[in-house]
Amino acid sequence: MNIVIIIVAVILVLIIQAILLKRGSRGITAEINTDKAGAEPDEPFRVTLRLRNDSYLIRPFVGFEIIFPRQIHIISDIDTTDCPPYSLKVSGSAFLWPKGTADRTVEASFDARGRYRFGSIILKTGDFLGIKEEMSNINIPQSVSIYPKRLEGADISRVTGGIMGDMPVRRFIFEDPVLFSGFREYTGREPMKDISWMQSARTGQLMVRQYDHTAHMNAMVVLDTFDAEPSGAEACFSLTRDVCMQLDEAGIEYSLYMNAELAGAAAGGNYMAAGMGTGHLYGILMQLANALYTCRYTDEKLISEIKRNIRTTTGIIYITPFGDSREQSLKETLPPKLMESVTIISAADFMNRETEGEDRKWA
Repeated sequence: MNIVIIIVAVILVLIIQAILLKRGSRGITAEINTDKAGAEPDEPFRVTLRLRNDSYLIRPFVGFEIIFPRQIHIISDIDTTDCPPYSLKVSGSAFLWPKGTADRTVEASFDARGRYRFGSIILKTGDFLGIKEEMSNINIPQSVSIYPKRLEGADISRVTGGIMGDMPVRRFIFEDPVLFSGFREYTGREPMKDISWMQSARTGQLMVRQYDHTAHMNAMVVLDTFDAEPSGAEACFSLTRDVCMQLDEAGIEYSLYMNAELAGAAAGGNYMAAGMGTGHLYGILMQLANALYTCRYTDEKLISEIKRNIRTTTGIIYITPFGDSREQSLKETLPPKLMESVTIISAADFMNRETEGEDRKWA
């Protein structure tokens, strides 16, 4: 009886073996996803490969290799192979039941700003006896964008503090018409003249009129990296990030103009309309992460675009590696009245301070 069972089992294995040899990788699909589209330098993110067996046959061995850019740092305890000069392979395998799936997760990070693309997968399918192995290539484009490094220290605050402190003050210096927007409970800090006695009588507690300012504070951040060396451009990207974060924290609406080309960007991607908040800042960070060292247009055209598109703005923050030359170009192009609202931040100043050993570091 035992011999019969063994013979039947061997026959079944041989049948499945023949079918697997014939089918190869047919019925095996793969998909790859990341848990983050954007990340900080050295911030871990996860890449998940899902293998799926769409057939009713068992798959005893499905091997995989994921091709990553050479700059990646693999954190997971998983097999890796160097593929100089451009890539690194992460490999593994899975056992798939009929109509089953298997997930494999790789934790990794990048330490430098940029947009990193991956998603090329090599699948290896085999049989029970290891007689034959078949390989197939799948390309599932994925990318992770790494934001510019943050600045540490007070230098940037001293440079931008003037314009950012100026903006809220202007509301009180100049006449600012207001709109009535409703009532709220009196807290004791409001002027007595704002108390609505009629509304207070209706509610049984002191109520004050609530107003909405019509004078709108907003800033235009301009990033000019034309003719910049990579180190100068990187300094500008980090400065721009820090300026935008400070504007956001101050509750000042801001837009962004830049002349750097963007990786994978369509025409017109160099402009981010005015806004603020988490979503707006995320869009800015993704633009800065995807910015290249090449430029879509010159500094002269960028300045002309500012003049042509500007409507009303409380201030312009112009970030460039070349402070003096750009200031002259701005003076020649912009009206004197508009030039008064321009603050120029030169990345060269910050780079020089760093080399001189002053107390500022790149994060």
